[in-house]
Formats: sequence, C-alpha cells, structure tokens
Amino acid sequence: MIKIFPTLLFLIALCLGCDNADDSQATAARPAGAPDPPAGQRGEAAQPAAAKAGDTRGHGNEHLAGPEQAFLLQAIRGNDVSLKLAEAAKGKAASDRVKQFARSILDDQQAANQQLRVMASRYNVDLHNQAAGEAEAAAAITILNGADFDSAYLRHELAAIERQLSASRDAAAIIKTPDLLDLVNKTIPNLEARLAAAKELAAPAK
Repeated sequence: MIKIFPTLLFLIALCLGCDNADDSQATAARPAGAPDPPAGQRGEAAQPAAAKAGDTRGHGNEHLAGPEQAFLLQAIRGNDVSLKLAEAAKGKAASDRVKQFARSILDDQQAANQQLRVMASRYNVDLHNQAAGEAEAAAAITILNGADFDSAYLRHELAAIERQLSASRDAAAIIKTPDLLDLVNKTIPNLEARLAAAKELAAPAK
C-alpha cells in the first residue's frame, strides 16, 4: 500500500497538469477581453460563428418580387422569339434593309438577353415555364420567304417592341432591385431606337 500511494498521487498530478494545459491553450486562442467559454467547452477549438450557425451567403437565397419576376420572364421570352426570327431573317428576308435590321437585333439583343438570363439564375427565377403562344407565332413566320417574310416579320417586331417598351417603362416605376432596375433603364433607349427603325422600315414607300 505504501508503494501504490505515491504512484497514485503522481497520476492525479499528471491529469491535473493536462487539464491546465488545455485551458491555457484555449485561453491563448481567445481574443483579448473575450468571455470564458461555458463549462464543458474548454480545450475545444473555437469555431467561427458563421460555421456554427450555417452561413447561407452565396447559395442563391435571393429572390425577386412577383412583378419583377414576371417582367424578367416576359423580357427573356420576347427576346428569345425576336432572336429566333432575326436569325431566320438572314436567309429568308428579301430586303437588304430588313436583313440589316435583323443583324442589329442579333448584335444588341443577344448580349442583353444573356444579362437577363444571368440575372434570372442569380435570383432563382424558373425559366422553364415558357408560354407557347409567341413561339407558335414565330414558327408561322419562319415558314415564309421573301417579301412575305419581310412583311410578317416587321409586323411582329413592331408589336413586340412596342409591348416590351411599354412593359419596361412600367417596370422602371415599380422595380426595387437595383441591378435589375439599372438594366431596365439601360434597355429603354435601345428599345426606343429599335422601334423607330422598325417603323421606318414598315412605312409604305413614297
């Protein structure tokens, strides 16, 4: 018994020394002035608050308001149809001026539509729910050729641009999301110029 007792005292002292070392490391890891951790957590590595709470930044949790989503969907849908028709015009239009008008749409509207699609992805807007009406109207135009195509194409573009311009002006008054509002305000002058060009092309020759 006499031999065992000193050994037992040594083991107890060794355990107490380990606990004190852990506490010292935890204290050194805490910033100056920080409160002591709750009992039972000493010796554990401190974790960032965001990791404990579950940081959700950058995971696509932002959403647009209902009217903003509706405008974005309408704009992308309209652009898709206009781009499809402009591509068809390169081979089907009879007038060089109509072909030039179609090329200008391809040059300007492809970039703008890509920006809209990036924004839709950023704000989790579902683009799969696309209306079939305009696509069917576009399909009916693409089966035409020559002067018949020119006439139908310009009528479609006049109506489409007027709708999009009106929707953009209305949206500019209600949109609260800054980056979407900025894009709308930049688009309006382009639509106005495109509408003027379409009207000039569609006017009867004097």
